[in-house]
Amino acid sequence: MSSQSQTEQVGCAGCGHTGAGRFCANCGASLAPRTGGVLGLATSELLDVDERRSFLAECWQILRRPVSAAVALALNRQWRGHTAFFFFALAVTVFQSRLPETSLPQWAQSPPPSADDSAFDKNFNSLFTNFASDIEIVVLYVFFATTLWLSYRMFARRTPVTRSAGDFIKVSCIAFGFTAMFGFLPSIPQALGALRIISIDRAAQSYTVLLLGSFLLSVAYIAMLNRAFWQVSAWRAAVLPSFISLIGVTAALVAIGILLAGLAGAMTALGY
Repeated sequence: MSSQSQTEQVGCAGCGHTGAGRFCANCGASLAPRTGGVLGLATSELLDVDERRSFLAECWQILRRPVSAAVALALNRQWRGHTAFFFFALAVTVFQSRLPETSLPQWAQSPPPSADDSAFDKNFNSLFTNFASDIEIVVLYVFFATTLWLSYRMFARRTPVTRSAGDFIKVSCIAFGFTAMFGFLPSIPQALGALRIISIDRAAQSYTVLLLGSFLLSVAYIAMLNRAFWQVSAWRAAVLPSFISLIGVTAALVAIGILLAGLAGAMTALGY
């Protein structure tokens, strides 16, 4: 019985390679089953040395072959490392939301309060300012969930190949995490400006340029990834995600606006 359990073949969650023992012979990741739900999974991704090593190896593969390596990983039914890319993107978003706004250009800063604002407007602006970082994370979740569902429904009906929802979630997590590397670029001048290493004006200018560049890189990468994953034309791979992303952003902003308006209205009614 013990000899049978020792030779039992299991699939590596990092690279999909089948093997036996405590660690994967291909990438070195742990072959132990993950438990503990979402919290346990996040803890494993962040604290386990083998998980981090496997994640870095997969990032290196995707950096070398951004499209083909990502599609190959997503279509590997035994690979489960996509959660690491999602948590990486989430960590980058949280880090960016905690940076001070002093070195941002004027258009990217929270609006200052006005003496002519009504009680409702003051409460709304106060809530937006106090919960700005948390709002970004909520918007991120709503946007991600909305675009995932819409993208899969629209692509599945208009493409010649059949892809499972699980494979699509995996390739979306990879895209989410990989484009977070681009999205991290504007944070560099923002942090340097806050630390007074560079001037505020230079930080604001660099932030705008890098933000535009990272956005264009992200759109191009997602279009190329969709084209390879769904095997569609470049036009359809670019237009459909752009349209879906617009719907996702609108849904997220409407949800946050309704939430803040309700809180501001309640505070005004209570005399705050």
